[in-house]
Order: sequence, then C-alpha cells, then structure tokens
Amino acid sequence: MESLIERIKLSQTVKEQLLKLKRSTKIDQLNILCWWAFCRSLAEIAAPSPVRIPQDSNVEMKWRVFGGEISDILLLALKQRFYNDG
Repeated sequence: MESLIERIKLSQTVKEQLLKLKRSTKIDQLNILCWWAFCRSLAEIAAPSPVRIPQDSNVEMKWRVFGGEISDILLLALKQRFYNDG
C-alpha cells in the first residue's frame, strides 16, 4: 500500500517522554514505543486537538521505519480514524 505519509518528526517534548519510557521499559526501539502511542491515540474517543504540534526535535523517521512490518495496518487504522471523525 502506498503511504501519503513519508516521514514523522517528533517534538522535543515527545522525544523526552519517549526517552523516559525507553529507560523505564527497557524497550530499545523508539518505533515500538511510537506504535503504542499511535495506537493509544487512535483509541481515544475525542478527535485529536487541532493545535499544531511543533516538530522541533532531531528525531525523525520514515513511515516504513515507524511502522515496520505493520506499517500498512497502521496506515489503514489511521485512515479509518479519519473516516470515523468525518
């Protein structure tokens, strides 16, 4: 499946939160922690805030790196969320 999302760049706040989670969970790969955060955000009932989040950290990854072997599934879940939110 062709993704319209090429790259994901994180805010400095999110980077710091991920590094804290990485230390406490001993999960080495940030993309796995990002999967969990992504899926958790999709499970929220309320629509995401329209406030733009700064992309001011040096953490950036391609969608295929972020999603790995489940990148197509994550993209479908995101599209479904868009559809559900109208």
